[in-house]
Amino acid sequence: MLGRYVSMSTATRSPRTVYCIVKRFEETGLTELKGNSTCGRKSAIDEFLGLYLYGKYPTLYQDNCAEFLNDQFATSLSRYHVTRYLQKIGCTRKVLTLRAAQRNPILHANHAIEMADDTQEQLAFFDESAERVFGHSTRWSVLPALTTEGLKVLRIFQESFNADRFVEFIEEDLLPIIGPFPGPNSVIVLDNCRIHHDPRVAELLVNQHGCRICFLTTILA
Repeated sequence: MLGRYVSMSTATRSPRTVYCIVKRFEETGLTELKGNSTCGRKSAIDEFLGLYLYGKYPTLYQDNCAEFLNDQFATSLSRYHVTRYLQKIGCTRKVLTLRAAQRNPILHANHAIEMADDTQEQLAFFDESAERVFGHSTRWSVLPALTTEGLKVLRIFQESFNADRFVEFIEEDLLPIIGPFPGPNSVIVLDNCRIHHDPRVAELLVNQHGCRICFLTTILA
């Protein structure tokens, strides 16, 4: 049997490959390895880290996922590692969300009640976005401030936002256009990105300038 297999293999395989096949058969009785012949690079995010992260914070953006794991476990992960892990477990969406939570009518009703008394003039919206320029590896981030009067502030720079940059944006660009509640631009609407929950954000907006922060629920974020 081996002789027939080797004679067929010599027509399409190198002498070195044929030698390895014969040696493998002598040692294991197999002509081919079962499964993947190489182990490949070990995933930087193991099952424990993945379950801990998405069991605790299922709505984090990928950049924030890497930042969170680095803070909690002293790792050196990047957004690339998070992307590979999500692909490995079969999830390719930018944000993981829980459908049950999104469709929860109680959360929806509570959010509607919370904002029912706010007027349009009181609302100010802030949400960062990041994209790569086509054909380039450079990542650009954009953070606008929107009110009923239109675009009030816009900051653009390379790389991703982090908590320090967001606080800097508040201090330099946001504070001049907002006011204390219940005045105009006094209800700051944010999604649940991790950097928005940095203690310095509430200190600046709520404690020092009298604004009110409204975080979007998972049904809207």
